[in-house]
Amino acid sequence: MQTKKGFHDIISTIYYFYAKYSLSMLHFEYTIYSAILIAILAVIMLLFNLKSNKSVIFLFIFLVLHAAYSITHTLLAFGDPTDKATIFFTTILLNNAAPLWWLRGPFLYFYVRSVLNDNPKLRKTDLLHFLPFAINLVAIIPYLMTSWNYKTTISEKAIGDVQFILDYNFQLFYPHMINNYLRPVQLLLYIVAAFFLLFRFYPRLKTAKGNISKQYREVFFWLSGLLLLLFGYTIFINYITFGYFRAPFLNHLSPSILNVYSLSYILFCLLPILILIFPNIMYGMPKVTAKNSVPDAKPVIPADGYNESVPHKNFSFDEEHFVQLSDEIIRYMENEKPYLKHDFSFHDFSTGMKTPQHHLRFCLSCVMKKSFADLKNESRVNHAINLLNTSVAETISIDGIGKQSGFKSSSNFYTSFKETTGYTPSEWLKRNGNGE
Repeated sequence: MQTKKGFHDIISTIYYFYAKYSLSMLHFEYTIYSAILIAILAVIMLLFNLKSNKSVIFLFIFLVLHAAYSITHTLLAFGDPTDKATIFFTTILLNNAAPLWWLRGPFLYFYVRSVLNDNPKLRKTDLLHFLPFAINLVAIIPYLMTSWNYKTTISEKAIGDVQFILDYNFQLFYPHMINNYLRPVQLLLYIVAAFFLLFRFYPRLKTAKGNISKQYREVFFWLSGLLLLLFGYTIFINYITFGYFRAPFLNHLSPSILNVYSLSYILFCLLPILILIFPNIMYGMPKVTAKNSVPDAKPVIPADGYNESVPHKNFSFDEEHFVQLSDEIIRYMENEKPYLKHDFSFHDFSTGMKTPQHHLRFCLSCVMKKSFADLKNESRVNHAINLLNTSVAETISIDGIGKQSGFKSSSNFYTSFKETTGYTPSEWLKRNGNGE
């Protein structure tokens, strides 16, 4: 009986360490790869949307910081202290990047606020949000001044050794564990504050009408889903953090904890993917002017896009403003003819209209039901038709008319003309009695 029991204990011990190692490696790979994917997608998201809406900068910074934060803590908890790559990246991130983790909450808050207020500009009072970052940055200056070899030694000792992390002070002038405990709490508070902004905005959402109502609701649900995901994740991380330092690995390596932990990072990958699939999310909530109750008074546009002193009922959220903007777009294209420039870009369009790009994109997509490329090509084709219907067609070739209409190439001209009119330029001439 003792032999059987001893054999059973040996098998159980082997299985335990095998499961422990396998689960930790599974979590390590999922988290690292997911975090890297988040960072890559965040860069793509920024490149595609930066010119449209500056608010995306805040979301980009948050996602990259979140990815780097998760990589750092995964390396420390599950990394191999003998692996050179693990040691190298841990040395770069450990404590050197600690002040940056305090910025996740503020930049998330800035993103939500800028979308709701339709204004990405920071205020002077926003400097207070950077105070924890500044304090931590000053605190790590002595550590930053140490040699690379010293930091490498610290990293080798810290990887996988919770007790070392608990005991070592990283040359701060305050207990460094304050950072580990308070950072997740700080992020949670900022998430709650962002929820409060959404809650405060909700009564105004009900006044939206027409196509703008659909846009507002989509963005509102996007922000709500983002914050709910972050809220659940942060609650989970707080539980893990406080439990981990009390009993390292006991609850950190259970299958349920690891699966949820890895799943949370996979879900985070969906955030930038959703933006790439549904770019209209980046249009934000374009503000319509706030109307005074005084008859014939000029509309008031708050400097920050949102004014607490103006009652909610005084804000107009129907699409009339954007219908007027669509008329202005048509007049601008007809009168200024900016499309005649071969390199006419959306930036040029926004500058010429003196209107934010995300307002123009929303107006084109939701009100005019066309893309910027369609707007350019239709305008160029109409200009070419006017030229074809005049005596100019007798002295300039069809290809020349295409170039004078703003098309870069003959193939682009012929394709766009066919898509718009159903005929080629030559067929159009013959059909209208101008051909041979």
